[in-house]
Amino acid sequence: MGKSTRLNLGCGNDLLPDWTNVDKVHPLNIPEGISFVQDDVLSLSFCRNCTVAKIQANFLLEHVNTDEVGYALYQWNRVLELGGEIHFKVPDFERIANDCVANVFNQMDKTACYNLFKKANYHLLNPGDDAHRSLWTEEFAKIMLPTEGFEITCITHEGFREWYLCVAARKVSGS
Repeated sequence: MGKSTRLNLGCGNDLLPDWTNVDKVHPLNIPEGISFVQDDVLSLSFCRNCTVAKIQANFLLEHVNTDEVGYALYQWNRVLELGGEIHFKVPDFERIANDCVANVFNQMDKTACYNLFKKANYHLLNPGDDAHRSLWTEEFAKIMLPTEGFEITCITHEGFREWYLCVAARKVSGS
């Protein structure tokens, strides 16, 4: 891997050209010319230190147990070059909860809200399921990222009712 390596972590079947796509589960189909590595997206055992320029991890970190988020960010810091970037999207549970409490929904909105919270708690009953295991908020991101050597460069919201927290950060210290 060279200095221009970009990792698309937790890619599932959303394979990006010109990226190294990484997931623990092999995708259904890998088009010719697409790079895919089947590996643990938390430890990135196939990556050497300081060899990655950018990491994208959309709708992945909410599936990581809260007590493992620091480990994942530590490992991502390990493989990123100094100044390397991470970009990720997660459901913002504070925004979702506030909308639920405010009861500003029509029936379809209520169903969407219910399903997100159901998925957030489902792993307690079914530990092997791929449910939400950490509840992300802006505050949680602002605590976790600097702790693991990142400086947040941008936080925005997008998607349905702006429920998706979009975070960009760069590596400022670490391996």
